Amino acid sequence: MKPGLVAALFVLGTEAQNPFSWFADQAYCAFHKFPVFGPLLLKQGSAEFSKDKKCWWYHPLKLPPPPKKPPTFNVLDPRFDTYHPRGQNDSRCSCPALNTLANHGFLPHNGKNITIVDVVIATFEAFGVSPETSALIAADGFVEAKRKLDTSFDLEEFQTKEFGIEHDVSFSRKDSSEGDVSRLDPDAWNVTRTVMHGCKKIDGACFGRARLARIEHEKQRNPRTRYNKDAAAYGATEVGMLLGVYGTDVRGGLAEYCIRQLFEHEWIPKNHGCRPSKVTSKYDVTMKIALESLQVSPKLQNVSPFIKVNSLRNTRF
Repeated sequence: MKPGLVAALFVLGTEAQNPFSWFADQAYCAFHKFPVFGPLLLKQGSAEFSKDKKCWWYHPLKLPPPPKKPPTFNVLDPRFDTYHPRGQNDSRCSCPALNTLANHGFLPHNGKNITIVDVVIATFEAFGVSPETSALIAADGFVEAKRKLDTSFDLEEFQTKEFGIEHDVSFSRKDSSEGDVSRLDPDAWNVTRTVMHGCKKIDGACFGRARLARIEHEKQRNPRTRYNKDAAAYGATEVGMLLGVYGTDVRGGLAEYCIRQLFEHEWIPKNHGCRPSKVTSKYDVTMKIALESLQVSPKLQNVSPFIKVNSLRNTRF
């Protein structure tokens, strides 16, 4: 089990950190809310405890350099209008959002030699995801893979067992035991899309119902499928990030359209309604949506000793 992600996912009373101050002033303190990472990073030689005892500071030489200026939103950024789908030798992964970032040039188009800082900046500029949200998942994968945080990687590595992020019962992919997870699986996505289309509001509960449908669908076609603790924790966090960017509360009537473009074409449409104008996928919003998706059914909750119905009901945001 990924202790850092689970602890962060179900922490009580979390408030989002200001992403601009993170980039400008706290480039090496992204995980001060997740102290479970501290000892692991210290053991790697990648961090030391700050003098005020409030966070684990990364040694600058152990991480890629942060941006000199805080990245900003620009709805007219030419990369939104520059779309090139993957080529034969390009690296892609099971995450349609990361593939979209590469297709638009927010990440290297070939999907190779990428750093954590690259991912954090790209998700911020293209989707309005707050830095600590995207950094949490990326760093958890690096800790799981026993890699130093300054290591570069190719997108396809993100779905390997080494990183431990890939999980069964995806919304749009086959299970890894069944074939290529870097490409859309029409059958899996059709189940998700059907549930989504029937929702009056595309929110955490909507995607919780979609997850239930996918669990049953996957069991029927793949007896080896495993909806386990990792699938619950990562899957719920992914829902929180997705709907923090493209849910009905953010995009209104364009929500379904934007989500379908992301999953089906891995691109950000030229329609400005799918482009960010502010940070919407903040950490507290992401976790709130994630928990809402798990509250749909005990089947989604009771896969882990860390996930309890009562704790979900009593969580404060």
